[in-house]
Amino acid sequence: MAHNLHQLAEGVYQICSVTGNTAVEVSLDDRRSVKCCPVHGMLNQQWEVKQLGNGYSICSVLNGHYLTVEKGVYDGAHIIATPYPVSWSVEPFDLERDSWDRMAECSVRILSGPRQKQTWRNNPSMPTAS
Repeated sequence: MAHNLHQLAEGVYQICSVTGNTAVEVSLDDRRSVKCCPVHGMLNQQWEVKQLGNGYSICSVLNGHYLTVEKGVYDGAHIIATPYPVSWSVEPFDLERDSWDRMAECSVRILSGPRQKQTWRNNPSMPTAS
């Protein structure tokens, strides 16, 4: 895995699709399934990103489980949440600024394995009142 040339600040983020108003979330039912749903900002759409080796671990704020690939890396593999961290490569990805406000500053590509990819925005999560 290549070293990340642009460091992503550790913290809590929402991982939102650049092509729609959806965010990556862990299921409230089984707390293992990962899917994209409309952005709402609840705990199941908040992910703590920390450096792990040359990449980053992505951990659910809801249950402390990490994003990982189910049954190995292949095209169309399912992403799930498990108790075991894996290292993800996160890199900047520039799109046309006029297609999305501040696109170049807040877009990343999350990669696992040999270049399987989708493009997501990383939104720092706002603290919630307790």
